[in-house]
Amino acid sequence: MLAILDYIVSEPPPNADDKRGYKYPFMAAEVLSCEADNVLNAFFDPWLSPKQDAGEPESVAENVLKHIIESVLSDMEENKEGMPALEEAKQPINRLPLLEKLLSVLDAENINPVLSGYFLKVVEVFIERKQLDFLAYVFGFKKHVERLLVHIYDRHIADAIKKIVSNEDRYFAGTTGNEFIYDKMLVIDKLIDLLDASNPPDSITNSAYILCELIKGKQHLAYFNETKVLKRVFAAVTSNNTHSLCAGIDYLTELLRLNSAGSTAANTCLLYTSDAADE
Repeated sequence: MLAILDYIVSEPPPNADDKRGYKYPFMAAEVLSCEADNVLNAFFDPWLSPKQDAGEPESVAENVLKHIIESVLSDMEENKEGMPALEEAKQPINRLPLLEKLLSVLDAENINPVLSGYFLKVVEVFIERKQLDFLAYVFGFKKHVERLLVHIYDRHIADAIKKIVSNEDRYFAGTTGNEFIYDKMLVIDKLIDLLDASNPPDSITNSAYILCELIKGKQHLAYFNETKVLKRVFAAVTSNNTHSLCAGIDYLTELLRLNSAGSTAANTCLLYTSDAADE
């Protein structure tokens, strides 16, 4: 599994052929996002099995994905059944090796948009099927949230952040996402900061995109409606930076649109906008 993950988190070598550069990463992403229970559960197994890990190659060879669609699930089940008893074979760990491998794509200085697309594909499945486990892990380690925000200039990563901070109901997860509301609000507060003109243009644009999508979904409106938050958005609007100006206007426009439905948040925004204009 670690070798398969390597295809979607590591860039192919310069002399790689089309199979290594395109075919195998695509196949790996399809397998890892196939929603099969055995694959999903492997990511969130809180134990590391030395016996199971020992057989995995240190480097990725071309034949790792040969016939993988037909064999990967049955191979995982066979390895699991052949393992010694729990107390003999496994040692508890704080980190999950497969999730750490997946999240290692965020360690790159400049993320590859193709790899970030594969990353988003797997994250979407986690949000659908393993929301509580995935959010607990991401929010449990500060570096993961920080690295996500560092790469918000990438649209795939921005979409992943949007999924993470959203409160959408998920049938398979059995949760509305409110279990991590405090952690989500910390991330959203950072998104407001990223509207500032001192940030890269793509980071500003994608931050506004996430915020506007949340407003459209009528999520976290109590926060977006706060005067102190609106002041920070107006600071972006009144800056000399075109990207911050457009981002702030998009944010305020989405809030004001809710006014047609009689939203309290939109009415408050309208009052604040009028007061700020008078000043």
